[in-house]
Amino acid sequence: MEALKVPVEIDSSSHRTITAQLAYLYGDWANSYVENPDKKKYYQDLCLEWIECCFRNGEKRRHFLYNSMGDIMCDRENYKDALKAYNQAIRIQPKDFWVYRSLANVNFKLQNFAKSIKYYDQAIRALEEESSTSQKSDSVKLKTLANIEKMKENRERAREFLSAAKTEKQVLLVCKEEAQTAKIVEEEETTTTSSQKEAVSIHSFEFPDLVVDVPRFIRAGGATIQLKLKEISKNNQFEIIRLNDEGACHIIHAATGLALTVDKSDGIKFSPLESKQILANQTWRVETQKDGASTIISNVNKKKLCAIYDNDKLRFLTKKMKLNEAGKLTLQDSVKDGIDLWRLSSINKL
Repeated sequence: MEALKVPVEIDSSSHRTITAQLAYLYGDWANSYVENPDKKKYYQDLCLEWIECCFRNGEKRRHFLYNSMGDIMCDRENYKDALKAYNQAIRIQPKDFWVYRSLANVNFKLQNFAKSIKYYDQAIRALEEESSTSQKSDSVKLKTLANIEKMKENRERAREFLSAAKTEKQVLLVCKEEAQTAKIVEEEETTTTSSQKEAVSIHSFEFPDLVVDVPRFIRAGGATIQLKLKEISKNNQFEIIRLNDEGACHIIHAATGLALTVDKSDGIKFSPLESKQILANQTWRVETQKDGASTIISNVNKKKLCAIYDNDKLRFLTKKMKLNEAGKLTLQDSVKDGIDLWRLSSINKL
């Protein structure tokens, strides 16, 4: 379908109304082309052109124009301009649940979880008020209820991440204090042997582009293996503290100072390193072959650190030899579908 030419000037109120509706229509069409990025961008650009035409001709009081602009900016990850557009829409129509939900989603992506929760609350309240005062069909009411439940789920996720962020901050403070204490003890004590430390990133031996990665918000069993195409970040850096010549060591996450630990159910988690004694569940043995391939074995149960597929239908490589899906870290005696050989790549500076 050929796009209409954007007019330079609009000479009547009815013409301005039609122009605004066309801008909204192009934005709606863009949303229907999720699987076709080129057409999606084409209609998004048309939407923005018609919105600019509306603004140029004094049509600045229609909140849905700012909603459409914000949606496009958000889709293009231009969150700063998206927030500006959504905030302008609220000034015009403070009871529109759509814009509150959009603000909640953008703030969630920016990891402003407290703001995200606030806007989800406002969106839910606005939609509940709208539903209670309007006469709508049963199908529309069901869709409204589904929207409310979805926003409640997203609000709960934001609360979980907010709680995790606060916990992480507390853990980091504790770890910092423990590290300072350990440093003082280390300086005061005279030992006949000293542990060797090495900064590394841990890669799959077979697929070097796969690197052990720790999520920003650490939870029990939260270590994952995923594709990294950019330079190694703090989340992929570990300090190997070697305890003896047999390969026993601690594996410490550089960003948090937490130790790779085996929990009571043989799962993987991160916890503060015990400074007063060496615990078996925080001790690992690294066995390296002549070709550089290493196995990482837990001292507590002698099982190997492995990365397995999330399900049987996924593979680490696509037919185009590009990495496809991340796997989860686990402990196993042997791995059938996954990875159990690693390459520890030295990093000069953490």
